[in-house]
Amino acid sequence: MSDSCKKQLTILNKFEQIPDVEEFVLQTASNWKIDPEIINELVLSTEEIVSNIINYGFNDVSEDREINILMMKDETKISIIIKDDGIAFNPLGKETPDSIEKPVEEREAGGLGIYFVKELMDHVDYHHEGKFNLLTIEKFITKK
Repeated sequence: MSDSCKKQLTILNKFEQIPDVEEFVLQTASNWKIDPEIINELVLSTEEIVSNIINYGFNDVSEDREINILMMKDETKISIIIKDDGIAFNPLGKETPDSIEKPVEEREAGGLGIYFVKELMDHVDYHHEGKFNLLTIEKFITKK
């Protein structure tokens, strides 16, 4: 894979950096000439994951911690690997919220974000390596 098909961004665990994440995914995928609908799904999914890491991943929110985002493209798919050293947590272990069919005002808070990521992406994988959480999302860019 050439360097032009691999881009990386490192941010701190601050909500003010979410727009940097959005811009990174948008610009990188646009430069790779990815379909705008796929770009929107990648931006939304990455933003949701990073927001959850910032919100829930660290015991001491005042301490600056790094979140790394690596985007890669090959002939068939875009892969985004999000790496942090926060609390070990496998979001894929969460069940689909039972309130998914209820009106918004009757739903319990939480749990919808990872549900939407799993719905939007073609593959989602989590593993814990050393002290790092690694969450990979993939979206096919060619018809299967």
